[in-house]
Formats: sequence, C-alpha cells, structure tokens
Amino acid sequence: MPRDPAAPTFQAISALPEIRDLIENAPDVLKADISRIKKLLADPAATLPPPIVAFTLQEAKDALDLLQTHARQLARWRKEPISTAERAEVIRLEAIIPEIRPLIQRLIALATELDKRATTGTASPRKRWRH
Repeated sequence: MPRDPAAPTFQAISALPEIRDLIENAPDVLKADISRIKKLLADPAATLPPPIVAFTLQEAKDALDLLQTHARQLARWRKEPISTAERAEVIRLEAIIPEIRPLIQRLIALATELDKRATTGTASPRKRWRH
C-alpha cells in the first residue's frame, strides 16, 4: 500500500543533532531577519523587487511549517525508547519552540507588509515599524 504523501515522515533519533542546530540557531537568525525588514520598512523610500519579497515571505511561511514538523518529531522521540541524554535534549529543544513561533509569526507579518510595499510601490501610512 503506498504511503500518503501528506502524512508526516518521522526520522530516526540520529537526526537529533541536525534538528538541534536548526532550533538553537533559529531565534538569532529570525531576530536578525526581523531587524533587517524593520529597517527597510522604516525607510519609506526603500523598496525591493516583488520576486525577492515574495521569496522572503514564502521562506518565512515555510519556516513555520518546518517548526511544526520539528515539534511533531520531538514529541514522537519523547515517546520512543531513547537514551536519558537524548530525552533530556529533546525536552530542552521542545522548550525552545514556543520562543521561536512568535518570532516567525512576526517575520511573516513584517514580510507581508514589505510585500504590500513591493506590489504597490508605496509605504503603508498606517504603521511605522519600531527598531
């Protein structure tokens, strides 16, 4: 019977170091991206080509999907028979996820505003982004 392509694919615990690196680095990377977009939005004359902005927005949305995938993976590992050290690491990483989600959502909101500017060619008069 073929596998449902929409069903999540789970990885072996050997993927923990890769997922750990992604989750640990995510807050700093997201904060830097947010800062860059806020600087662009603060300058009414700053514009980017629509394809670049659309790519940025899609990347932010994909990051939210990836975070959800990693959260499901960590939850699954927590239920499996893994070593005490691996379990402690999984629990530690699960505790970081709630910090990452609002950063991604903020990035999506800012990228959406930047996308509006790229498509209309004008800055939004309703809100000035703070630094």
